[in-house]
Amino acid sequence: MTTTEQTYYVVLNLDYKKGKAYYQTSKVSVVHGGMEEGFLLPSEVRSMLSKEFVKRFIFDGELANKILTSSSKEAEEAITYLYQLNKISELDLVADRIVESAQQGQKATSAKTENSLRRFVSERNSYLGVKTALQKKEQTLKNMLKDKEGRVQEIKETISATIRENNHFKEELVVIEGNIIQCERKVVAQTSSVLNLIRNPHLLHPLTTKRLTDLASQMQILKLPKTMSKQFFVELSEQDFCICGRPLSPKEQNHIREVSETYLAEDQIGILNAIKATVLSSVYSDELEKEISELDTASQNFSNAKKDKDRIKVRYNADESNNSTINLDNEQIRLEKEIGEIKKHLHVLTTKNRTEWNRLDPSENIFFCEDKLNDLNIKIAALSNTLSLIEQKKIFSSYLKRIEKEALLLLKSRIIQETQDKIKRIIKNEEIQIESIDGHIKLKDKSGASEGQTLAIAYSFLGSLFEGAAHKLPFVVDSPAGSLDLSVRREVSLILPCLFSQLIIFITSGERKAFTDYFYTLGENEVKFLTVYRSPGSKRAQCIEGVEMFSRFQESEEDIV
Repeated sequence: MTTTEQTYYVVLNLDYKKGKAYYQTSKVSVVHGGMEEGFLLPSEVRSMLSKEFVKRFIFDGELANKILTSSSKEAEEAITYLYQLNKISELDLVADRIVESAQQGQKATSAKTENSLRRFVSERNSYLGVKTALQKKEQTLKNMLKDKEGRVQEIKETISATIRENNHFKEELVVIEGNIIQCERKVVAQTSSVLNLIRNPHLLHPLTTKRLTDLASQMQILKLPKTMSKQFFVELSEQDFCICGRPLSPKEQNHIREVSETYLAEDQIGILNAIKATVLSSVYSDELEKEISELDTASQNFSNAKKDKDRIKVRYNADESNNSTINLDNEQIRLEKEIGEIKKHLHVLTTKNRTEWNRLDPSENIFFCEDKLNDLNIKIAALSNTLSLIEQKKIFSSYLKRIEKEALLLLKSRIIQETQDKIKRIIKNEEIQIESIDGHIKLKDKSGASEGQTLAIAYSFLGSLFEGAAHKLPFVVDSPAGSLDLSVRREVSLILPCLFSQLIIFITSGERKAFTDYFYTLGENEVKFLTVYRSPGSKRAQCIEGVEMFSRFQESEEDIV
């Protein structure tokens, strides 16, 4: 792997006789020596090579599918870990330790205060442990939910594929599944429309519009907001003479300052004027009512479409010769019940509704627990004179969250554009556009992609990620061609070397066709061909370097070993 200043070679040695594994590291090369015992990479590189990060450049087909799976956050997490945005949140923990250290360093002013401080600190430490346990529980439940939802999706796809194999149901199922997609899109669009209209209170009900209009009319009658602002009187109280020319004594100046509190500030006057103008121009219409009615219709159509699909399954299973999906149906029902229970537990853990907190204990809800911690931190800060530091830490934390959010948005925007450009160069027979990256890569007007398209999109996405990375790492991929069409194989073979500066490919002899043609045209300084095989009856594998052996290996039946 390469940093901006140095190339490092890491070798993993596996001693099967002794059952041991050990690393060696060199700054020179594997061939020319300089090997030192141990995993001796710089600290900034070692901290980066976490399990979550490594799996992004040691590529497998499952990763490609996750990048496009709606229930996955793989695409977003890949950006986060490659550009180490997760390190930003770690600074928040450092700030916590600084505050805690300051609190411990303060001495209480009396025995009573010291006892109270000790009690609050003990209670806070207890809640910190509770919060950690709750967060672990949340992650465990999320992982379980992800696995079970993924399995349900697999079952649905398997059942659909099985039914499609029956010519009697195939055409009907294709039509219904298309209808489900259309109905779902309609529900999403109508929901968005209704939410936008709800932001206009005058559309909720004629009575609401009337009351708002009456309020604006009263504001006009009372000349509200007053044109004279609080700031005018504050500034006047600082003068030696009134605007009428009469001298102002300290008593009169204080009285003017007290009266100024009954007036609005200039920014508040502007806001009220804007509200009054908006309300006066508001007219009730039944637009929202119509949109809600259309949403109800769309939701009903969506529900009916899913019922139509369920009825096909029932009819399919009713045939004695078609009982292959019954067990899958039962498993799906069981999983959906378990998913419902997990979601209930997650809701209890993560609800921010304070009304619901009344029925809970802080040990049951993460945010309730955090609320208790904030309250305790304020009490501790007040006793230990670190309230100002606590407030600064809150501001610092908000900045960190904003930085992480803005950085992620900017990276997404750039990566989407660069990925889109690469996709166009690989997939030429169909226009594929990326709509957004929201956890996964969401395609515009497409619910999914073929295996070949999925690989092409994944390669393009990862290539765009690696282009802007601070460190140059090898991209390792097993069977990059997979089941791609020959034409797509050629396109992928041309684009892969352009996407990654260091590329390691594992490929079988059956996958060479159309994929390796381009690599044969490159010089030996650019590509190293290695053929690894084991002869019949031999326990040792052989590794032969050179394009000649690589290109002709297993060309005929006699060559197969």
